[in-house]
Amino acid sequence: MKNTLALILIQLFTYTVKAQLCTNDSRFTNTPFFTDGQISEQLNITFANAIDWKGNNVALKLDAHYPTLAVDTLPLRPLILMVHGGGLVSGDKVNYTRVCKEFAKRGFVAITINYRLGVNCNTDSISEEKAKYRVQQDINAAFRYVAQNASLLRVDTSWMFIGGGSAGSVASLGVVYISQTEWNAFTPSLQPLLGNLNNSGNNLTNKFSIKGVFNDWGAMLKTSIQPSEMLPMVAFHGDADSTVAIDSTFGGGCIHVDKSYGSRALHNLLIENGICSDLSVKPNGGHGVYQDSVFGTPFRVGRAACFFKSLFCNNCSSFYQTDSVEANCNLITNIDNGIKNDKIIVYPNPFKQRIGISNLSGQERFVLINQLGQIIYQGVSIQSEDFSNLCNGIYTLKIETDKTIKTFKLIKGQ
Repeated sequence: MKNTLALILIQLFTYTVKAQLCTNDSRFTNTPFFTDGQISEQLNITFANAIDWKGNNVALKLDAHYPTLAVDTLPLRPLILMVHGGGLVSGDKVNYTRVCKEFAKRGFVAITINYRLGVNCNTDSISEEKAKYRVQQDINAAFRYVAQNASLLRVDTSWMFIGGGSAGSVASLGVVYISQTEWNAFTPSLQPLLGNLNNSGNNLTNKFSIKGVFNDWGAMLKTSIQPSEMLPMVAFHGDADSTVAIDSTFGGGCIHVDKSYGSRALHNLLIENGICSDLSVKPNGGHGVYQDSVFGTPFRVGRAACFFKSLFCNNCSSFYQTDSVEANCNLITNIDNGIKNDKIIVYPNPFKQRIGISNLSGQERFVLINQLGQIIYQGVSIQSEDFSNLCNGIYTLKIETDKTIKTFKLIKGQ
């Protein structure tokens, strides 16, 4: 009886903590919940020691950014671990400092790591495979370290995400999709030479589970992706990217003969398999879109935060856009089968024939978009449209004025 009661209390605590992440405020949304002054940081924490490509033992370090413990009232917070780019030969964890701070202001514990760099295809034909294997080892070591020390930063280990840019995104996707068995099949010499994927760098044995991916301009080997491994993904890519193509690219080593899926191909594959995916495509954009301007980083982090919050709330839906619409989830709540955004209410949701909208000023324009980014309706009188023959599925409704754009996710049902 005593053991049964203890189990019930543990389950109740776990449910309560998870439910707290689906908040009714602007936490985990496009809008910062904490100010810059309410964010703490711990820099250059050693999480592993490992042998680099030149045979040197190097200390691998991480930076942690998070809402100050005395200010944040949540007992546990979700974590996102960021991996910098640089083609496996350059870059540093500080490249993602600003992204981490933006995530922290939205309520996340955000960590950025350094990992072992080094590729020389002129002297070693599997140099790139070794580098990718090493970075995957280092990411795993960082997650084990975080899981071991989760109580110090009040990390909810049941909600851990991974992300990165370019080579860092490729590495992040590799952690999700390339297992030890697959590495051994690709390049059998790596495990005997470099050790196991899951015990390099430190002697920690903590298990961890990743719940979603933040993909900046990355790709993944087509042959490595199995439906059972697929995770929700929020991604950003330029459709003219010549470094990592948005649809189909080549990678996998110094020879580059294996076909990889870029962000749009990954997006379509996830949707085909019933996995939630949110992709923002910049028309004519090259490599590294949405990062150089003041707008870029908050735009990406805002969309990613809203996407992850939809996972907390179990109401994630797929989305595709080419017009860089900012996320707007901080005021969206389900109310009587309708959706409220500020004073505007869209109902019913799901809808069958017509879309009702209340509290309009009369100056609004409406755009209804399907999951492929195709415009279904554009005009000023959407309430009078008959959508009986519209295919069932998830749609995005944008309500625009000269000063604002409000977005709503709607379901067309039978």
